[in-house]
Amino acid sequence: MQLHFTMNHLIQLNYTDDYFKGHIWYNQNNISYGGYDNYKTATVVLGPVGRTQKKAKEFGIDLQKDFKIGEKSLLTVGTDYRHQTYDDVLAKGEAGEGKKSRNIYSAFVQLDQKLSKQDSIILGGRGTWTGGAFNDQNYHNFSGSFQYLHKFDENKSLFAKAAQSFIMPSFGEMYPVGLLGGSPNPDLKPAKGTHYELGYKAVNGKYTWKATLFHMKVKDNISADVVKGGGGAVIDYTYTNNDFKNTGFEIGVESKASKHLDWNLAFTIQNPQNLKTTDDPKNKKFGWQKKFGRYQITGGVNYHIGKFRASFTGSYVGNRYMSPSNADSYKTRPYFLTSLTAGYAPTKNHEINLIIDNVLDRRDNVSNTMSSNGAYFTTGTNFLLSYTYKF
Repeated sequence: MQLHFTMNHLIQLNYTDDYFKGHIWYNQNNISYGGYDNYKTATVVLGPVGRTQKKAKEFGIDLQKDFKIGEKSLLTVGTDYRHQTYDDVLAKGEAGEGKKSRNIYSAFVQLDQKLSKQDSIILGGRGTWTGGAFNDQNYHNFSGSFQYLHKFDENKSLFAKAAQSFIMPSFGEMYPVGLLGGSPNPDLKPAKGTHYELGYKAVNGKYTWKATLFHMKVKDNISADVVKGGGGAVIDYTYTNNDFKNTGFEIGVESKASKHLDWNLAFTIQNPQNLKTTDDPKNKKFGWQKKFGRYQITGGVNYHIGKFRASFTGSYVGNRYMSPSNADSYKTRPYFLTSLTAGYAPTKNHEINLIIDNVLDRRDNVSNTMSSNGAYFTTGTNFLLSYTYKF
């Protein structure tokens, strides 16, 4: 039996006007668990796990200013600062890796330029760097983006986009806590990617159609991989860097069926692949192998009337592949995730919400990296009832 306790504290301050946005926040997340575990593999038998704690904090500020230059240009500049700290205590009160902290800075600029009534471009750039990081693990990066939009008329448009991405590894991925948190990987690298999109949009009466062709390639993509013990049994997991690429096509439709009802449906076909390596000292590669699902169908229905609203959404992923770190990918069964939400707001200050996940009570394995003797299954149908007061 595992005892799990989570406490979150969040403070936010937001300011917005026509040309300026400011956001200040403070997050604190405390996770504590312990108890007794009957988990057993060919090489590991766990008894009392003890008490494990993780404390993560972040303070941040995000400022953004728009400058209108004539009738055709809009220049946006901004800056972002985050101070992160992370501390842990392992099972039975043993010391963890020690308290960790880092500062993350970024500055960005974006130009939205109208070339004509039909054509416009958006150019952007963001610089990100860190300072004072634990074990001097500091990084720096510059990412650029370009987007072109052409309007054939009021109802039809075409866009092309190219952008770079940069994702820092979190402390939780580099230094997970205890037996349930996975094995640490302090040398985890940031993920750097390039992304391309070509899309078309058309509005025809009550229907809005969208079609997008996309391609991405990410170097040092961050993902969870299994750790095996004797006999090939899964005993743990760790976050690693593996190159990733994907090419695909998505088409979707949205419809305003009536004053109170609307729906949406989308279909994606793709070819996600992971670049695998072996534990061989020469680091021989397996090569590119299939990962995730080859196609996905998503959809939803939304209904609202007066002070009441409700929605039902579903996501089906088929032709799925497991992608363990040190073995060939293999096919696995599809999954179908469903969710129902409902809300009632008697006044502008009060709101009651109900969320029901896994409406069909399916037992689907949603993992994409486990071996044949490991899985992460969805929980059964579960409910969340909440009340919100705005002041």
